[in-house]
Amino acid sequence: MLIFNSIRSLVRNWNEDPDAKVRFALISEAYDVLTCEKTKALFDQFGEDALKSGIPVPPGPKEPEGPVEVYAFHGDPIKVFRDFFGVDNPFADFYLPNLDPSYKFFEEPAKPVSGPDQTHTFPLTLEDAFYGTIKTIDLTLQVVDETDTRTMNVVRTFKFRIPRGTVDGQKFYFKASGTSGPNILPGDVTFVAKMQPHSAFRLEGHNFVISKTLHLAHALTGCVIHVTTFDEKTVHIPISEVMRPKQR
Repeated sequence: MLIFNSIRSLVRNWNEDPDAKVRFALISEAYDVLTCEKTKALFDQFGEDALKSGIPVPPGPKEPEGPVEVYAFHGDPIKVFRDFFGVDNPFADFYLPNLDPSYKFFEEPAKPVSGPDQTHTFPLTLEDAFYGTIKTIDLTLQVVDETDTRTMNVVRTFKFRIPRGTVDGQKFYFKASGTSGPNILPGDVTFVAKMQPHSAFRLEGHNFVISKTLHLAHALTGCVIHVTTFDEKTVHIPISEVMRPKQR
């Protein structure tokens, strides 16, 4: 009852303030936190930073299991006042002659917007680019809960196929699979392949390139070079002309 009376008093006192909308939003957020036993307990014990960012975990060998729930205000003061007063206008009970009880004190909340897109690189070996593989990547994302009022950190697994012939910088897209929040739709997630160095070969476009060292006599008089290809086949390459440094 004390919280109820305090909120009602604050609502009426700040009615004429030039920053009323900002203050009403803050009052609404405070009401949303303090009327929920769980969020009020977290706020009382750890403060606002822990409530919105997660409870700090002391260093140790074991990480916390499961999602870490954090609070985020849903951003709709109208909903708070509608739940609190039962009408859109918190002053309807004054019965002012010139005040329409159905008048909406606040503007309607903004339409949902798309959250930020995310781009992540992942290492790609030459073997995976040549043979193809299935890639699995775990990301920790902040997502909205089923009530669309609070967010929590969850680990989401992305699984996608790396086709044969994948090159450095190739992108893999996941639409509407990223971070979300109250009134914020999930953004896109993009993974970009980053080719890793190989001990013998390098990839130029879709071509495998290997460097071989020749003795000067062989470079001048010719020889046969034996090359083991990437798929472990042996190729015999005859050299019948004078070779120069870096010649292909």
